[in-house]
Amino acid sequence: PRDASSDGGGGTSREEKIKQFLDEIVEKLPDEFNMMEIMAKVPLEERTPYVVVAFQECERMNTLTTEMRRSLKELDLGLKGELTITSNMEALSNSLFMDTVPESWKKRAYPSLSGLTIWYADLLGRIK
Repeated sequence: PRDASSDGGGGTSREEKIKQFLDEIVEKLPDEFNMMEIMAKVPLEERTPYVVVAFQECERMNTLTTEMRRSLKELDLGLKGELTITSNMEALSNSLFMDTVPESWKKRAYPSLSGLTIWYADLLGRIK
């Protein structure tokens, strides 16, 4: 009989898949918007409601990407054994494995019914 723990070429483990997806997200995650620099480019008299909404959207994206970066870094440390896995980290890993948008990200993001892969591609497009 085969040993279940041996590497018989049966594919990657759940943790490996999560780690791979985690690394891919972190690698593609853009830097935050420099709000001071962006706001300095638009004089006060030219700040129409559309410009103000654009500023607000930049701030919302910063909040979302900060949470994404923080939670993914925390999960990465947990997977390496450097941190104890918490219920939030477990929920994040389950979401990554099941291709669903994690709740902590949904709270800070725009409404979407898409799975994580499509949602993340859309997020990157919105940020650019």
